[in-house]
Amino acid sequence: MVGRADGRSDGDGVGGDGDGDGAGSTHPSAAVDGWLRGFGAAVRGTRVSLGLTLEEAADRCSVHARHLQKIEAGAVSPGVTTLVKIAEGFEVDPSSLPSRRTTARPTATAST
Repeated sequence: MVGRADGRSDGDGVGGDGDGDGAGSTHPSAAVDGWLRGFGAAVRGTRVSLGLTLEEAADRCSVHARHLQKIEAGAVSPGVTTLVKIAEGFEVDPSSLPSRRTTARPTATAST
């Protein structure tokens, strides 16, 4: 297990994503990248549907705004601790976050 800066273990055994919880990392594989992008879009969609700015959401979820931005961009793999913080901040079940897919809404429709 990887220890936290305060000497405690976070229990998920992965380290170094920059949010201070000692969990998560970046991943290069295409399958993981695709999942991370989809997950990030789900996090962003949930945040936007709640009417929260990035900074408001970060504060509410107890994570750094820059780290939340990287999660939304699919640039980092959040650890379990971070996933739970985000779910609690958004008041959703943690297991529902990975499946919360959002679809882009068209800004205008064309008549044919």
